[in-house]
Amino acid sequence: MKRPLLFVFIAAVAMASFIWGLFAWRDTHPRYSTTAYALKAGYSLEIPNGWPRPDEQSKFVVVENAPDLRDGSLDRFGWNISIFDHGAAGNSESALEELRSGCVKPPRVDDVVLANGVTAKTFTCWMFMGEINQEHRGYVFKGRNGRIYTVWQPMARDWRTKKRYDNLFRAIIGSMKF
Repeated sequence: MKRPLLFVFIAAVAMASFIWGLFAWRDTHPRYSTTAYALKAGYSLEIPNGWPRPDEQSKFVVVENAPDLRDGSLDRFGWNISIFDHGAAGNSESALEELRSGCVKPPRVDDVVLANGVTAKTFTCWMFMGEINQEHRGYVFKGRNGRIYTVWQPMARDWRTKKRYDNLFRAIIGSMKF
């Protein structure tokens, strides 16, 4: 009698774990239809529909999400990335060191291949910002047009939102066409 109950309990735990994992995967790997924007900076980006047009400043471009103010939403707060153009005369190693200079301790740098085929160097580090510290992700890569780009992304504290926006923003960077 105890053995069938144990089997039912294990099957129920496995099913609950599978369903939780499925919802977590859907949250952290969202699928959005996108809109392409040709920017004055000489490249184009694809961002999810409903998000505001990328804001072009003099030396950088800011891509922001469209916050969803519903309680419990992973998109409740505003998240953004800043894409800096260092020009064709720049050096990717010096841009990487400049980006890492504000980190508390030197972070490990990894290579990642973006969806557009460009290999970028990426790292995460904690930045002191007064009383509240925040984790950031940095990317450094050389575009197919020969220009050096750096990307700065603040990271969320909870793992689901962090993974969600890491995937969303990496897809946006990977959509850059030079």
